[in-house]
Amino acid sequence: MDNIIEQFKNQFPDIYPVVLTNDRYVTYSVLQHFGAFCAQNFAAQKSKDILNTIGALYTRDNLFNRNAIENEFFSPLAQQLGVNNLTEHLQNIPENMWGVYLKVLIETQKIK
Repeated sequence: MDNIIEQFKNQFPDIYPVVLTNDRYVTYSVLQHFGAFCAQNFAAQKSKDILNTIGALYTRDNLFNRNAIENEFFSPLAQQLGVNNLTEHLQNIPENMWGVYLKVLIETQKIK
């Protein structure tokens, strides 16, 4: 999980949230923050960069981190973006993450 924190802190210091480093849930907070940022600024280049970083982390990290990315990053993104303009959304999401995003999108739509 520290890998996720360091990656975002180094790559996106200008939008990295203020978090307590001794908080055991800091990774979840960071992922939620960046998921919300991407949802609110979806067409921005920085969101595309964040999504590419998420894609790289997802493919090389363990199952625990993958679940955290799905639940804490993609859930807020899917809830805010919804199903409208899905094809446009997929254009900004790395292709290797489409299946993950669609899975989370379906799960969030079931809750409504």
